[in-house]
Amino acid sequence: SGCIPAQGRLVTVRCSEFAQGGRALFEALFGGQTGLVAQCAGGILLFDMVQLLPGPLQKELFSYFDSFTLQQQALAVEQRVPVCRLMFTAESRPFCALDKSFLRRIPIQAELPELEERSTEEKTQLILHFLHKEELRMGMQVAVSPQALAALADFRYAENISQLYNDIRITCANAFLAREGGAGPPAPGRGKVGMPAPAGGPSPGPRGPPPPRGGGRRPGGRP
Repeated sequence: SGCIPAQGRLVTVRCSEFAQGGRALFEALFGGQTGLVAQCAGGILLFDMVQLLPGPLQKELFSYFDSFTLQQQALAVEQRVPVCRLMFTAESRPFCALDKSFLRRIPIQAELPELEERSTEEKTQLILHFLHKEELRMGMQVAVSPQALAALADFRYAENISQLYNDIRITCANAFLAREGGAGPPAPGRGKVGMPAPAGGPSPGPRGPPPPRGGGRRPGGRP
């Protein structure tokens, strides 16, 4: 539709890095040609985990963007400079509530279910997707036992998808080190690492049907 120019980029602002420093945040955003807004080039500026910013800083951020957008629009008319678009992600926890006035300024809001509320099939697909990412990162195949797959799918993650991904990365890293060091269970073949069921970790629960058991391997090597 032409809303975002071809040179537009997706630039992520990790709010956890600016939870204590509003000045550092604004310098990172509007620091001339090297600022994150300039790097967007008319694309999307994504604020990840915006609830980590203090309430007053959330209000100040939107007020600043209001005045900055007016300046940008005036500049865009004169010099055809593209205006970036804003997106925010947040977790709906009691201790991470977003400022109400901040929420009212966001015209489109979409709520996604927490990992605990999703079906076993959907969680299994997420696990296979993350395993595929680890295969690409390590440059080798990952073989996962049906027990490990069921344990990962049935565990209750307090940190939602981020904890699931971190657990998978750590488990794959441990399996890789065990393979390289000759410790632990033997690898299932050359160029592969095996991921057994985590000892003392996630345990299968009674909820829902078990995930697909294709010998612990994904058909076609993709999630």
